[in-house]
Amino acid sequence: MEPSDPTAYLPRFASELDCSEDVHREAHDILETVSGTTYTSGKHPAGLAAAALYASACLTGEQLTQHEISNVADITRMTIRTHYRELIDQYGTDDRG
Repeated sequence: MEPSDPTAYLPRFASELDCSEDVHREAHDILETVSGTTYTSGKHPAGLAAAALYASACLTGEQLTQHEISNVADITRMTIRTHYRELIDQYGTDDRG
């Protein structure tokens, strides 16, 4: 049975991608921001985790490609692109300061 919480995928994906701790932490923050909202309803958690890693890599300046992430997460690059745009929209509207 697969985990239903996207943050449960982050450690494995980040490890396999050799991400920095900054990228991992930022991805976790992104997912925590959207957790429990209607945005996450019905979306595959692995796709959300992959998109959060891509978004956090973009935000922190780390070089991770959609192709690399899609291979590790076993999802399509289109899924990453779609969720990435939506996550950035959601994450950018929070009160992080």
